[in-house]
Amino acid sequence: MKQIRNLFENTIQKSYVINLKDSIYRHNHVVNEFAKYSISNFIIENAVTRLDKEVKKKYEKNEVVFYPPCFRCGYKICNHENNIITPSQVANFLSFRQIMKKVANKNNGLYAVFEDDFYFKENTKRSFTKINKMIIKNHLKTTKLPVIIRIGSHSPPTRKEKFLNQYFGYSAVTENEYNMANPCFIFNKQFADLFLRKFNKIEVTSDTFIHKVLCKNNQVLNYSIKPFPIGQHSHGKKSNFFDSQIVEGNNADESIVKARSKRDYLDLLHEWFQI
Repeated sequence: MKQIRNLFENTIQKSYVINLKDSIYRHNHVVNEFAKYSISNFIIENAVTRLDKEVKKKYEKNEVVFYPPCFRCGYKICNHENNIITPSQVANFLSFRQIMKKVANKNNGLYAVFEDDFYFKENTKRSFTKINKMIIKNHLKTTKLPVIIRIGSHSPPTRKEKFLNQYFGYSAVTENEYNMANPCFIFNKQFADLFLRKFNKIEVTSDTFIHKVLCKNNQVLNYSIKPFPIGQHSHGKKSNFFDSQIVEGNNADESIVKARSKRDYLDLLHEWFQI
């Protein structure tokens, strides 16, 4: 599909893919996914792992929000399955920061970042046509304001969106709407600069920080393309192509993502890092 190739080969300066070094299967998946559309303008970057020294330092320096309370709702007792920031979530956050540092040192323009379990959905010609036209119409390649365009999500389309897209090729652009869009988003150097200025203590997950916190009161030009033309293979379905590498216990010593007391949380920190 020429619309996809045009976006990632011509409009975007460079695409970055976050991939754990040992995840060869995911690495090959990324290469094959881009090959479908003859896209070569990408770099696969080694992700920060939960065992990285920098992750441990974040906890030691009190730069990760402490439990209690739950970081999601602020209550000591709640029903959230994940109420603590885990080492893998910190590593994921630092992986995105790694990409932002690279782009902050680049020329002005648009860049893209992917997680390594992304995939291009079918029947998205109109979506990618709309993205290309929107970038041109709003001068998003040259604006001096921060820009983020959400084009990938694990959230499934609503019934209405799915019906309209399937039978009428429906695609729409929404503005100032928070979406969990880490599987793929487009951003500019100014957004990377904003990320690095605001990044300090980790109090939320990376997707909340990127797509919600940063887009609030910072003059960010932010858009979401619906239905999302890029999906994610490790979330959003009853049966997924890949297991999650962040919060579902597929990392050694990190099968627990919820604490029930301060003592419980301290025991986890000791188990993870001997803190």
